[in-house]
Amino acid sequence: MKKPFLLFLLLCVTILTGCLVRSLHPLYTKKDIIFDDKIIGIWSDEENAKWQFTKDSDGYKLVHFDKRGNKAQFDIHLLALGKYKFIDLYLTDLDENFGEKFNGFGLLHLVPVHTFMRVDSIDKEIKLRFFNLEWLEKTVKENPNSITHIKTGKNDDATVILTADTPELQKFVLKNAEGEAFSQELVLKQMNGLLSE
Repeated sequence: MKKPFLLFLLLCVTILTGCLVRSLHPLYTKKDIIFDDKIIGIWSDEENAKWQFTKDSDGYKLVHFDKRGNKAQFDIHLLALGKYKFIDLYLTDLDENFGEKFNGFGLLHLVPVHTFMRVDSIDKEIKLRFFNLEWLEKTVKENPNSITHIKTGKNDDATVILTADTPELQKFVLKNAEGEAFSQELVLKQMNGLLSE
């Protein structure tokens, strides 16, 4: 069952520690897309989640199994901006049983978004760094014009969603590619075997 409206919910309740920065627009254009087939395979993180990457026509597919066995599928684009590499993730499908635990009408009100991580290496391990939501919220509070965004939620619970177009987004990410903006590391270790879907 296709549920492209659930990325926000998925990212808040599954593998990812903390909240991710969400963007209405992708971080890549066609000219930015690169391929590195070392990413293809099955990887595991410290939470025992499984990440299975396969090649697709214009990028990669990711099938992700959280530690409870819930499955989600993503379109993945590996891209190069300056001297940095990033992964852009976009949810395409969720395990059909996943939605049964939540209010279906409420789920229809969630919006599809892009999230992205900086890629530090793809070799025997994949080393990724999340785009830090706390850092972004602090940054736009101090300088609201630093990037085009909206805040959703109420008062102290309001969160930032980036509405900048791709060129503005790329410029902002490149300017802040080092330091606190990408401080939280995720390491994936390669596994043997196949995952059942």
